[in-house]
Amino acid sequence: MKITELWPSPVFGPEIMKKFGLSERQAEDILEIRLRQLARLEGVKIETELAELKKEAASLKRLLGSPAERRKLAAREVREDAERFGDERRTVIEEAERITVSMVETVADEPVTVILSHNGFLRSRSGHGIDRSALAWKEGDAELAIRETRTTHPIVLFGANGRVFNVRAAELPGGKGDGVPASSLVDTQGTAIVGMLSAPGDAAVVMGTSGGNALRARIENFVTRQRAGKQFVTLDDAEALLSPVSIPAEATEVAALSAEGRLLLFPLDEVKELPSGGRGVMAMRLHEGEAMIGLRPVADPLQIAAYGRGDKRVTITVKPGDVEHYRGARARTGRVLKGSFKRIHGFE
Repeated sequence: MKITELWPSPVFGPEIMKKFGLSERQAEDILEIRLRQLARLEGVKIETELAELKKEAASLKRLLGSPAERRKLAAREVREDAERFGDERRTVIEEAERITVSMVETVADEPVTVILSHNGFLRSRSGHGIDRSALAWKEGDAELAIRETRTTHPIVLFGANGRVFNVRAAELPGGKGDGVPASSLVDTQGTAIVGMLSAPGDAAVVMGTSGGNALRARIENFVTRQRAGKQFVTLDDAEALLSPVSIPAEATEVAALSAEGRLLLFPLDEVKELPSGGRGVMAMRLHEGEAMIGLRPVADPLQIAAYGRGDKRVTITVKPGDVEHYRGARARTGRVLKGSFKRIHGFE
């Protein structure tokens, strides 16, 4: 039987063969397939598709769970894209000239007076020549150091433990207040501040320890950006740093003073300059249990603060005619001060 006899409709007759490009035999075979056979074929197709989807899902899960697999996939895709779309580089790569940029903080060069109290409070006043008698102090506090300097010069604080710290003039409060504690500007780690200097970087400084040692350095050697400062003077456990003193250009001798009232003058050039710090050299030989309480360059007549009867404060002045009496070689014990006193406080 011809297909045109089974399906006289032009839709299923010659038209279907024409539309799908089928021969008459192929069209007859299709029409003879039962519906359940068609359903079975569709089911096989669905199962095949489902198996492929499960395989793809497993691959995606493995990819999501492994960063290494994702990196491999990305690298593979980049290589494939490069092979497919890549061409010769058109941009010329040349070594560029290296430019060095220097970041320098600009500070106005102005006169300033920096004030430090015994309890470690810092403040400043604009200009020089301030009226010291007009300065107010917290109860129980008093002046430790007042330095006339400039805003461009380093301000160095000296800890009793031999560490040095830096602060900037811009950080210090002005006005009529009591100032701020040094520990709020630098990490003092609980050590007492025993001195302060501020001068150009090449200014010379002499430093002494309670153990009788001495060394020289320059302001620039104390400069550090570390909030905790840096260890500069090496001390034994029972020692402390004395208040450092700037060296005047005309000074050729240094004076060492002991707690027992002994004074020794010796050449300044016998004290080593140590740019990196250290222990220094012996300035004065001390008795057992004794301490050195002062070390300073000799430029003006020496004046020494002491306490006499009734703990009355007195000043002992070393007269020019007596200077030779106290001169000696470095590391000697020196001679007891002339005059009447109960105990020595230190250089004025």
